[in-house]
Amino acid sequence: MLRTSTVSSSASNLVDTKTTAQSLRSLAINHSLRVPTLLTSAPSSGKSLLLSHLASRLHPDTHNQIVTIHFADTSLDPRSLLGSYASSATRPGTFEWKEGVLVRAMREGKWVVFEDIDRGSTELLGTIKPLVESLSTSTWIGGRARLNVPNRGTVEAAESFAIFATRSIPPFRSGN
Repeated sequence: MLRTSTVSSSASNLVDTKTTAQSLRSLAINHSLRVPTLLTSAPSSGKSLLLSHLASRLHPDTHNQIVTIHFADTSLDPRSLLGSYASSATRPGTFEWKEGVLVRAMREGKWVVFEDIDRGSTELLGTIKPLVESLSTSTWIGGRARLNVPNRGTVEAAESFAIFATRSIPPFRSGN
């Protein structure tokens, strides 16, 4: 799945180290198995850079393959993830359904990164729980993510959809 790239090294900001290669390999394996993956490390240590690099290698013709949702944002609520009715711009006095960012990403086959997932509200975590569970290792191989949107039915993700989450932990005093 990962092979030596013919792209020049200036196309990536990644420094080729043993741990970088191991991390990319682990991410690629989890992605091929379609299991949600949690990336944990110190703040600003390159979690997003690893995901961007992997996305650019696996989807070279797709721009903006990654949709990042910041769970530390206190204005984020389930409606922004799933969707809600909003006033119609074309038909005054009526309402129309506007898909949320998560549902749109599922349909388009984007990778969703829940950044700082450990800082998300219980309500947000409860909203994404069924989606994450639909991708567990106990489901059938090749199964796609599914999410039931209240009063709108079940949304099945496109083939290339993937879920990642990040959390930052302070480094230990020993420097590890």
